[in-house]
Amino acid sequence: MFALEVGMVVATVIANVLLGLLILLRDTKKPYSIPFFIFTFWTSLWSIMNLLTDYGSPHLRYMFDKGAFVGAFLAICSFTWFVVAFTRFYTRALTALLIGLSAAMTIIVIDDREIVEGVK
Repeated sequence: MFALEVGMVVATVIANVLLGLLILLRDTKKPYSIPFFIFTFWTSLWSIMNLLTDYGSPHLRYMFDKGAFVGAFLAICSFTWFVVAFTRFYTRALTALLIGLSAAMTIIVIDDREIVEGVK
C-alpha cells in the first residue's frame, strides 16, 4: 500500500511541476507565468508534506504537518496571485498584501510557541 501511495504522489508532483515549468518556459514575459509556477511548486510541496505526515517519529510527523500547513497556505496565496495576474487586476498594493499575508502566516505557523504550550 505504501508503494502505491508514494508512487501516486510522486507522479502527481512530477506532473504538477512539469506543468508549471511548461507554462513558465513557454513565455516568461507574461504576468501569470511566474505566479502559476510558484503555485504548482507550493501545491507539490503540500502534497509531499501530506504524504510524509503519516510516517516517521512523532516529532518528524509534527514538522511535516507544519510544512503541509505552510505549503497549503502559500499555495492559496500564490493561486490568488495567479488569478489576479491572469485577470489583469494587478496592482502593486495587492501584490504587497499577498506577500505580507504569506510571510505573516508562515511566521505564525513556524513560531507556534503559544499554541504548542497549550497542547503540551
